Parts: sequence; C-alpha cells; structure tokens
Amino acid sequence: MGEERWFFRNDEEWNGIAERLKLMQCPHCKVVGTLIRHGFLYGFDESSSRSDTVRARRIFCSNRHARPGCGRTFSVWCADKIRRLRMTTGALWLFLQYVVGSGVLAAIRALNCRLNRADKSLTTILDGSHLMDLANLRKLRLLFEDFPKNHHLILMGRPTLLANLDLGINQDIKSRVTYSVITKRLGPDALRDFIRRELDRAGLGHNTFTAPAVDLIVRSADGVLRQARNLCVGCMIEAVRSANKTIDIDNVNRVLLQPHWQKEADLVDY
Repeated sequence: MGEERWFFRNDEEWNGIAERLKLMQCPHCKVVGTLIRHGFLYGFDESSSRSDTVRARRIFCSNRHARPGCGRTFSVWCADKIRRLRMTTGALWLFLQYVVGSGVLAAIRALNCRLNRADKSLTTILDGSHLMDLANLRKLRLLFEDFPKNHHLILMGRPTLLANLDLGINQDIKSRVTYSVITKRLGPDALRDFIRRELDRAGLGHNTFTAPAVDLIVRSADGVLRQARNLCVGCMIEAVRSANKTIDIDNVNRVLLQPHWQKEADLVDY
C-alpha cells in the first residue's frame, strides 16, 4: 500500500480521503480498517482573527468496542495551512517582537510583508544522500511538488547516487535534477590548505597537527575532502581521549587502525 498524503486542497479531495478511510493504514500502528472521522482542528488566521477557522480534520484510530486500533488521533491538514507550520527561529523571534509591540494580527501582516519583500528562497541540503533508499527520495519529490517554487533541494553524496538515478525505474526522480556535478579529488597542497583553514575557523593553531601527521592524513584521504575532514575529527577525538594537546603521527595511526578505516572502499571507491 502506498504512503498516504495526509492533507487535502479542497472539499472534493477531503471527501475522497473520507471515503477511503476504512481502506487506509493508521500511520501509527499500521492497522487497516480502524480509522474514523473525529471532528475538526480549529485555529486563528489573518483573514479571520476574531473567530476560529478549520485548519485540519481529525482522524481517530478506534480501539473502542474491541476494535484493533491504537487509540491515537492525527490530523489531515488543509493544504493552505501547511505552510504556516514552517518557521525559522529568526522568523519566530521577529514575530514575537511584533506581537508584543502591535498585537497578533499586526504581527502576521508585518511578517508576511517582510518575507515577501525579501524574496527569499528555502534550500534544503541532504548530505550522504547516496545512503538513502530511493523510495524515500521519491516521497520527498512528491512532497516538494506542493512546496513553493522558491524551494530547492541539494543532494550531496557519492557518484553511486547518479548511477542509481540513471536506472530506468528512477527516471521520474532524475527528470527533476536540474544540475549535477562530480567534484574532483583535491591535490595534496589543496588538502593541506583546507586543514589550515578549518583550524583557523576553530581558533586553533596550525601546530595542533604536526607536519608528519598532516602528511599522513593527506595520503590517507587520497584527495577526498570528506575523508580528510573525518580523519581530522577522529584524530582530535583521539587526542582528547589520550589527553594530548598536539596531534602527532602516532595519534593518526591509532585512528587509522579503527575498523571503518580499514575498508579500502572508504578511501578509494569514491
């Protein structure tokens, strides 16, 4: 059974969901045949600040009268209310400042005007996306179809991700990729510069890693930026454990002896 989308755009879509309730799984307990309608979820909107408006329909997974449900409830949201669930910390703080100064309705108006004038876009970055099940990536694609057009999704991972997207069964996902690039391996000097820049950003001296330690890290990373970073972090954790303020070649060797660094694929097959 496919994953249900628990929102509706209009009354016709809600009626379709209501008619299929007995055929749907509960999102909590996965039992079929126990879902029933359970009223409304109300809230205040800018268009009607003095009275409640329907924001969602409530669904109950019935465990009454010996039914096998879990007894939990959940919401089927009106599509035009979903965007109000997303707010950054900065936007929330700004909203609260307006509320204290001018009231809720004025705060909503001011915040909407500020965001519209800024013409901002929302970008989501998924690191290690080659580890994702493509079924989940397909669900994300369907989810983002209902997002504003100024929303962007960046997938970061190994080239195996592109190879999987090239399969015919995944053409629906690949057709949404507007730009792709495979980063090249970095040279030894570039990796050394990267390590120094990261030390500067952390407020640490360049002598935190001895020269032989840096050389070994560069050779082990084999030009892969992610491997260099992970190896440096592992060395710093090992230094803390051994109460050393300087990371030397012995420290790096102890990290390289760990099982996940013994797989040649981790360093070469990239």
